[in-house]
Amino acid sequence: MHGPASPGWLLVALCALTGGYCLLRMRSAVEEQRRAAGGEALMGFGMAAMAVPAATAAPNTTA
Repeated sequence: MHGPASPGWLLVALCALTGGYCLLRMRSAVEEQRRAAGGEALMGFGMAAMAVPAATAAPNTTA
């Protein structure tokens, strides 16, 4: 990702918030919905983890 690092960190935050929302959805009374929400939460946190290196590897352009 080229440019400022803030869009990368916003992507990390968005994915982590999505994972957190899916964790809240796991409180459903229906087993199938809990299982689906758990998979989606894992995917959201995984995407957040994959976005971290792109956000930290962005060149510092404040010079």
